[in-house]
Amino acid sequence: GWGSIAQKVVNGQQSASIELHYGQLAMKELALKKVKGSAASQVRVEVGGEKVEATFLQEGDRYVVRFPMGLTLNSDNRLEIRLEGQT
Repeated sequence: GWGSIAQKVVNGQQSASIELHYGQLAMKELALKKVKGSAASQVRVEVGGEKVEATFLQEGDRYVVRFPMGLTLNSDNRLEIRLEGQT
């Protein structure tokens, strides 16, 4: 599949989104580089506004979001990840 990914930081809170435009994307985990000045202690994940089960941990200079049940994005789906809280 193909699509787009975006990341941003607002008030020290990092977020990312993946929008799939064609095909499918299957994931078990997604790693994001920790943006300087951001801090997180939990993650909130949604696909199309529906909450998705996910776990979160920090490994060095990156955040790793894992999807215990696996996650498949289909065409025109949007994955939203918000890293929240202070560490």
